[in-house]
Amino acid sequence: MHSPSARRLLLLCVPFQDIRLSSLSTTLLATLVRTRGHECTEAYVHFELARLIGFERYHDICTAGGARGLVGEMLFAEAYHGPLGDGAEEKLSALFGGAEERRTIMESFERYCLERVAEARPELVGMSTSCNQLLPSLWLARSIKQHFPGTRIVLGGSACSLPMGRRIKEFYPHIDYIVSGYGEEPLLALVRGEEPARGGIIVANAPVDLNSLPVPDYSAFLEEARAFGADASSRIMLAFEASRGCWWGMKHHCTFCGLNGTQMAFNAKSSERVAEEIRQLWEQYERNLFATDTILSRDHLKHALPELARHERKPHLFFEVKANMTAAEVQLLGSANVRWIQPGIESLSTRLLGLLDKGVSSIQNVALLKWCRELRIKVSWNLLCGIPGERIEDYDEQIALMEKIPHLQPTGGVSPIRIDRYSPYFERYASFGWREIKPLPEYRLLHPQLSAQPLSDIAYHFDGVGGIDLTGYYPRLKQAVSRWSERHGRGDGLFWDAQAGLVRIEGAEAYTFARDQRLERVLEHSNEIISVDSLSERAGCTSEFLVQLASLGILMIEGKRALNLAVRVGWGPR
Repeated sequence: MHSPSARRLLLLCVPFQDIRLSSLSTTLLATLVRTRGHECTEAYVHFELARLIGFERYHDICTAGGARGLVGEMLFAEAYHGPLGDGAEEKLSALFGGAEERRTIMESFERYCLERVAEARPELVGMSTSCNQLLPSLWLARSIKQHFPGTRIVLGGSACSLPMGRRIKEFYPHIDYIVSGYGEEPLLALVRGEEPARGGIIVANAPVDLNSLPVPDYSAFLEEARAFGADASSRIMLAFEASRGCWWGMKHHCTFCGLNGTQMAFNAKSSERVAEEIRQLWEQYERNLFATDTILSRDHLKHALPELARHERKPHLFFEVKANMTAAEVQLLGSANVRWIQPGIESLSTRLLGLLDKGVSSIQNVALLKWCRELRIKVSWNLLCGIPGERIEDYDEQIALMEKIPHLQPTGGVSPIRIDRYSPYFERYASFGWREIKPLPEYRLLHPQLSAQPLSDIAYHFDGVGGIDLTGYYPRLKQAVSRWSERHGRGDGLFWDAQAGLVRIEGAEAYTFARDQRLERVLEHSNEIISVDSLSERAGCTSEFLVQLASLGILMIEGKRALNLAVRVGWGPR
């Protein structure tokens, strides 16, 4: 290995990075390279495509996910390969307009990108492939090579994990290097002029010392956002990371989850570093912050968040969390100004949650929704169906429960199970009842030159053959979720107010329950999950009375545990 002169680096943030969230990978890597004394320019070219097609349309593509998200990549596949056929025209026209309009968009976008490359005069260009960015990166790499043939191209991100990255390198000759894993050390080696791997495939799965990484410098990103007008219209959140990997997944890999790929090992910054980084980002930019972590560290919950709670001024925070939190822990989230969480609820059926290996129960999920409503914490979650081993009764029970909790945050949608690479469903599909798995049909449009095996190796999302028939419940489930959302929007539900008592709101009507000491003792002792026997003893009532309250939708009883469903008005820190 030799070390010739260092290479000037340009990092491009390409579509379809969400315009409402900064790109942590681009900014962090650029900051790291500069702190090590090398030249690095950032160019957030995704803003230009958002301007060309409209910010709202662009954002919708970014948040679609799955097959719908791949349609965004089809725009670049068409520019790369030519007309795609097989139904692509209808999908592309719906999002981007007719063929001539798409051609105009892509020509304008290409000119803009090449101007940015010419300004930076890089010897090395890096792009990420994590957010439906693979085809945009491949298309732009070819264009850069055609106009600046001496430039080296490196790709990283989730779509480059093996075996996907190996197939990218094999079938797309404009790519010089593929990084499978963490990008810090490979990128620094390439910038130094080294050749860190034969064949251009660099595997870097070893954990990184996260405390040694710099705080990302978002100055260039925010300057570009303001220039495009995206800053004001989209209220951009800045991304930061407190950890990588998943501590739950190391013990129990959720059956459907393909996140983390080959980097499941949990690795976290110190709580002191996390609190200081959040404070520093807030003081410098006064922006709300979005944690890219797969799961909130228990140590950060115990130490970093209490430290944040002590500060009078602090940003709104987003974290992904495990759903089996206690009321005290959720209160701590509120005190630290965590205003938005994604807890991976996935289902309101304990039986189905067991099949998914979630390590949580229905009553715990409902308790979390109740406490978050009380503390005004937004909850994003999805309801999964088509789960191997499911029964129709599992959904009948959930539909009945939805009728009782219109005041709690509804699911964002109903999603049939999709098989993602690296998940247990993918690795052991036959044991879950699928005869075979095939890449989603959209991949054939994205990579029309690939035969079956390379296409399977490059895909991330798959369909199972011989899976679950949803017709017995899916229409009813969708209808129940729509009704839940409608009732939630108009303010229906069950509420406890110390002055007014227990009130049920339905449309324009409000029903106040008669004041009853037994009822109020039950409510007092069941704001957290409690055993039925303990509740009966503490409230001084019979188990029959508790069953009666459950029939009225006041109490949830699951097995031997109970929880009242009323949202307390004015509870918790403000």
